[in-house]
Order: sequence, then structure tokens, then C-alpha cells
Amino acid sequence: FNEDDNTAAGLDTKISVSDESHSGAGAMLVSERLKAWNSPTINLTNIVTPGGQYKVTFWAKVPKADDDFDKGINLRISGGITTEEGDGEWYANYPADTNYPIKYEEWTKCETTFTAPAAFYNYILYVESNGSARASFLIDDLTIECLSEPAEYDDTLPSIKDTYKDYFPIMGTAIGYDTLLNKNSLGFVKKHYDSVTYGNSMKPDAVMGSQKTLTVETGTAEEAEKTKDYYVTADYASHEANKDADGKVLVPEINFANIDKELKIAHDNGLKVRFHTFVWHQQMPHHFFTVGYSMDSKAEYVDQATMFSREEMYIKSIMNHIFAKDYPYRDTVYTIDVVNEYTHMSNISAADGSDNWWRHIFGEVMKTDCEYVKRAFKYAYEALEANDKTEDVSLIYNDYNTYDYPDTIVELINNINKKDDINPEGQKICAGIGMQAHLNDKGATPENFEKAVNAFREAGFEIQVTELDITNCGTVDESTDDETKAEVEADSAKMWGDIMTVLLNQKAKGANIKAVVIWGLTDSTSWRSDRSPLLFGSDLADKKPSFDAVINAALNFKSSK
Repeated sequence: FNEDDNTAAGLDTKISVSDESHSGAGAMLVSERLKAWNSPTINLTNIVTPGGQYKVTFWAKVPKADDDFDKGINLRISGGITTEEGDGEWYANYPADTNYPIKYEEWTKCETTFTAPAAFYNYILYVESNGSARASFLIDDLTIECLSEPAEYDDTLPSIKDTYKDYFPIMGTAIGYDTLLNKNSLGFVKKHYDSVTYGNSMKPDAVMGSQKTLTVETGTAEEAEKTKDYYVTADYASHEANKDADGKVLVPEINFANIDKELKIAHDNGLKVRFHTFVWHQQMPHHFFTVGYSMDSKAEYVDQATMFSREEMYIKSIMNHIFAKDYPYRDTVYTIDVVNEYTHMSNISAADGSDNWWRHIFGEVMKTDCEYVKRAFKYAYEALEANDKTEDVSLIYNDYNTYDYPDTIVELINNINKKDDINPEGQKICAGIGMQAHLNDKGATPENFEKAVNAFREAGFEIQVTELDITNCGTVDESTDDETKAEVEADSAKMWGDIMTVLLNQKAKGANIKAVVIWGLTDSTSWRSDRSPLLFGSDLADKKPSFDAVINAALNFKSSK
């Protein structure tokens, strides 16, 4: 590194050479930071291969002079990715949300493996702290080792979607946009799946990620062009909290261009898209809930009537855009997760770093007759009606651990569809349940899973399995011996086979199972990579016994009928 970089405009980190070293004459001292993520970076753009697996190793400690942090700090190893030229940068921890505790005055070895993005225009690696923004730290003996180049997928394997085509209309997976830019991973996705769910990029914090506002009608010509697709009613415009200090009506900037880009690439490759999601208690931008869309952390929250107007504006603006009669990709989205994980809304607070902003307006108690949840579905259904899409698109309530409380889910959805002032005709505005199926605890047994599916079938709901991975069979990492790994893989394979058999049996009993979505392509890129969650391991060529179990479940079911 070059110490002259400290003079760069806007650099909120000082880098220098310290004589406190793990080996050799000196180490990099990172100091005078303003934020936890401030840190020097290594540009890997021309060093790593897209989709390759790498190991990064370094030694770190809190320096002697920084005794304010004599209890140590937590570091994180992170990547910053720009997918295409002109795009904004997005970030990932390796592995997700993993801390590396380092000590005061004692060198600690930090090491992890990571998989480079499937495609990138620019790619950096950096070390940040989790909290402790003012802390200094030392780094020495950093190495990056290539473990494997990306392997070509095996095109001779049976196709998952083709194997299940007689049972489930959609077999999908979860990916990032960059996955579809890589020829190898694109081919893999098209071979095995009908649809994709973009894991994060259609959530509100991404769609409204610019945190900017635009003025409606009275704005500049540029703003008028940007706001032409916004659904702004007289009711919305009547709320003072939706205006700036001059009385001009405001809307949050919605990134329609990114939505267009992601729908286009799916459409061009014959893939459907699950839109995930409109309403959640996480990953919602704070300014969406404040008076005048203020970015001030202490800003006043809007009242309920104003919030309903914003909810309607946001949902209908996006849906009118993606389902417009002249929109080239209007047939690409087959399902929308209108509301996500509402029954767990009490589990999140400001202390978790991702506050449930809804609670400041509607209260902290989960209710199965929640008005903002029901209104979200009503607004979405009205948008489908306006665009002649009620027969083509499912509006789904999505949640995890649904096998623990199926009765609550049934009550919630029945209340959404109940005839009342919001839904005066008693229309089925919520088609059914999205069972995330992150099967990660002892209660996630095939028996309990089947009880939940059966309950939803008897309630007359459309059923979609939306985020399936299996992580309750043990941990597999670099330290796991071959015998233990084989046991975990065998248990995982049995679980995968059992779960798919449950779904096939329920389908035979009349369950309206429209889609099964597997949450990711490989263990190495999964959010739970150390628990053998998926059907492929280190790369797309690393077929696991779980893949065979999924294929065999369908073949055995067919032969038994």
C-alpha cells in the first residue's frame, strides 16, 4: 500500500506502517477511522476468476496504543462488488454476518474461504469492524490463495424442473443478478429451474436505496419524467406529511431501472420471476415512515392514514409499471410476496440494527387482523385487476417456521380475505402461503412439515415452498473429518428426499402446490454455507447425495402410482 493514499479526498481512514509486526519489519496500521466499515481495500478485479473459490488469511490485533479497546474488537471480512459498469456497489461478509474476534496486544489468525461473484465489473476485498468504529487495528501477513477455479456444470444430469414438471408448475431457485451474467451459472439455472427469486434486490431498501425524494407535478422536467409511473392519488397528496416545506408533494425515488434490468434478463432467458417483497419488518428504509421522508434518525413518524397512502403508492407504482399492457416483461413475474414474515414482527428492534419501523406507527403487538397487512394485499389485488392480471399472478403471504404455528397462519390469511370495509366483496386477495422452509431446527421434521402442508391444503390455500434449504443435519467446514461429513451428507440427503416426498404425497391429495423454490445454487454461496444446505457443494459440478435424493423422490413416486 501507499501511505500517500491518506491524502485522497474523502478518505476516512489513515494507513501507516507500524513496528508492531507479526513477522518481518512492520505491519499495516489502520487508524483514525470514522465508521466501522472504513478500511483499506484490495482490488481483486484482475486477480480472481468469477465463481472461483479462494482462501484469505491474515493476522490481526488491536495495537498497544489503543487501550480504549483493551477488550478486543470484532472484525469482518467483506467484499464490495460492482456488477456492471455504472452500477452501485453492493457488499457481502464472508461468511455472512461472521465476526472474527481479535485481541488487544495479541496477534490472532483470521482465515476464511469465499467464492468470488459469478460476474463483476469491479471487485474489492476489505476488513471492517462490527461496531467499534473508532478502534485501530493492525494487519500483517495477508495472503489470498486460489482453492479452485469454477468447474463446468454437468449437463448430463437429469433436470430438476423436467423431473418434477408433472407435479409442480414451477421449480425455482434464489440467485443474484450477477449469476445470470455468467455463462456457466446461467446454463445451470436454465437447465434445472423455471424461475428465479432475486434474494435482496427487490426488497424495499434496495428499490428505494437512493434515499432520494422527487416532487410530483411541480418538480423539474427530469423529475416529471421519473415520476410518471408513480401512483399518486388525491388522498396521498392531501397528507401534509407527504409534502416538503414548500407544500410540494413528495415521493421516494423508486429504482425502476434496476427492476427492468432484472426482469429483462430473466425474460430473455425464458425464466419467470418471484417478486420478493413489498412489506417486511426488516430491510425497509427508515425515510419511508417519516414526515416529509426525512432522513433524520430522530424524525417524527407519520400517522396511520398517511402510512396507508404511502403503502398504496409504493405497491401500485411498482405493479402498474411491471404489469402495464405495453411493458415488454409484463408476463415475467408469476408471484409477489406481498407481505413477508409478519408473524415475527415482534422479533426485531433497534437493538438488532434493523428496526421494525412499522411498530412506531401501528404498535408492537402482532395481530392476525393487522390492517396494514390486509391493505397491502388489497392494494396489490386492485393493481392486478387494473392490469388484467388476477388470473396470472399469485399474491402470497410468505413466512418461516410455518410448521410451528399453522393455525396462526390460517387465521391471518383468512382475515386478509374476510369480507369487511377494506375487502367489501370478500375477494380472495391473498392466494395463499409461501412456506419458506429454512429447515434448521429439531422441529423441522418431515412429519411436522406435512402437518403444516395438510393444514394449508384443508384451508384451500395455494401453497408455494419459497426458500427451501435444509440445515438441521450437522455442520461441515474445513475442520470436519471425512466420516462426519459423509454422515451429515447422508442425513441431509434423506431429509431432502423425505421433504420432496411429503410434497408429492400432498399434491396427490389435492394440495394446490404451485411452486417449489430452492434457496441457492451451491453450499459455498449459501447464507448458511457451513451446514450443507443445498444440492451442490463447493461449485456447480459438485453434485451431492441430496441432489440424487431429490431426483429419486420424484422417480420413486411416479413408479409407485
